[in-house]
Amino acid sequence: MATIPGPRAVAVTLTGLILVGITAWYILILLRDPPPPPPRCDPGLQEEGPECVGVSDVSDFGDPLLADVMAKIAAANSKVTGAHYSIGYLVPLEPPEARTSFSAELRHELQGVYLAQVRTNESAEIEGGGFPVQVFVGNAGVENEHWSAVVPKFQEMTDGPDRLRAVAGLGNSLESTQEAIEALTGPSPGTPPIAVVGSRATADTLSRDPSDRFVDGFFRVTPTNTDEAVATSSYMRKNGFVQPLLIRDTKTDDVYSRTLGEAFRTAFLPMREKTYDSSKDAVRGAFGSITRDICDNPPDSIYFAGRGEALADLVDVLSNRSCQDSPITIFTGDDIAGVRDRAQNGDVGVRAALATNVKVFYTGLAHPGMWGTNESRSSYSAAALAYFEDTDCCFARLFPNDRLDDGAAIMGHDALVLAVTGIRRAGELNSSGGAAEVSTSAVIQLLYQVQGVDAIRAASGEISMSACGDAEGKLFPLLSLAADGSSSLVDQIRAGAPLAC
Repeated sequence: MATIPGPRAVAVTLTGLILVGITAWYILILLRDPPPPPPRCDPGLQEEGPECVGVSDVSDFGDPLLADVMAKIAAANSKVTGAHYSIGYLVPLEPPEARTSFSAELRHELQGVYLAQVRTNESAEIEGGGFPVQVFVGNAGVENEHWSAVVPKFQEMTDGPDRLRAVAGLGNSLESTQEAIEALTGPSPGTPPIAVVGSRATADTLSRDPSDRFVDGFFRVTPTNTDEAVATSSYMRKNGFVQPLLIRDTKTDDVYSRTLGEAFRTAFLPMREKTYDSSKDAVRGAFGSITRDICDNPPDSIYFAGRGEALADLVDVLSNRSCQDSPITIFTGDDIAGVRDRAQNGDVGVRAALATNVKVFYTGLAHPGMWGTNESRSSYSAAALAYFEDTDCCFARLFPNDRLDDGAAIMGHDALVLAVTGIRRAGELNSSGGAAEVSTSAVIQLLYQVQGVDAIRAASGEISMSACGDAEGKLFPLLSLAADGSSSLVDQIRAGAPLAC
């Protein structure tokens, strides 16, 4: 005889069926319309493809390798209470899946910025002290192409509790970089002009607008491409190189390559010339053709006006040239990261070329080898060098797995120090017995006065502004690249007289 379930058993069964039905319905809803994935970028940043674009002092912009230095900047900012000023730092960060050799340099640059912030806030040796500063990093995308998403945020920060008074950094010399400079220094009515301090942007044309007018408010702690090309051509002649071949990139929006090639051509006419276009495919094929010409009609040297990634391809192609017994000497500007990093990472072709008859010399922006002995350190800030050289406290302890020989940390440090100098000197000028408000235009005014007896000493040497905002008479290194990617100081060369504005 079958047992008839009681009311309690029926209720349990019905409840179970209902739960199964609800669960099945929920699963069907999820399969049909799954919830959106969590945001990839931190709050306040916007996704632009794989990039996290915007302004932050706490985010790593989606790159775990930046987490350490950004956490240090955030901690330094959190210690600032009460009255202060802020400085924006504009960088063209690369997402992790698209990292190039430039990524490490940008990380090093931010490390130098952090050291300068610590010097500013924890000692009184920069301009006798003054208001502390906070630092906000703005990522404008790989080639600064999203600058229009970052510049307005910096402009908003001038009028409010952040009291932003300058923007430093910039990254590479590109047309987009120039557009960002013009937007910051020459904004629309109602938005104040902001001083911009370039850390490593060397193209001469960055100080001119599209109408070839002087850009008021743009400064840099670097030599210009003309400085680099003229000084290198002088060194070449003194050392017997009189028949160079100029190889230059014709990519239209790369003002670094264009102005470097133009400057060297002017400095060393007449000469043979070969071109390639890095925006097109088959660059290695073009270098193969150029290499055959080099073997057939050998120059005594090559001046390469292009980016380091392309130079790495040229050096690699040269490792298989038909004229292996003929030595080749290449000179180039400061963009060397591509070939240097491929050598450091064991690229067979690059290392083979550099280990045999291909020598690469380049004009760096800074190098610890220039600090030398006590007798040669008079043009440097002893306090700044202590932050880089003291192994017990500073760069070596804070960033033990990073390096100084690419010059990026040194230049990032000096760009922030120059911006701080302008802010603090403007405060002194406007002071009337109490804490004076510093305007953005006052900072621009006072940065032009950083010259002569009012020049400053920093980690890359003495910094003195020309009437155009360029670092006049700047001392910079000529370096050689070894097969393992290390660099060594060959000579110290100095920028010539600044160009007229």
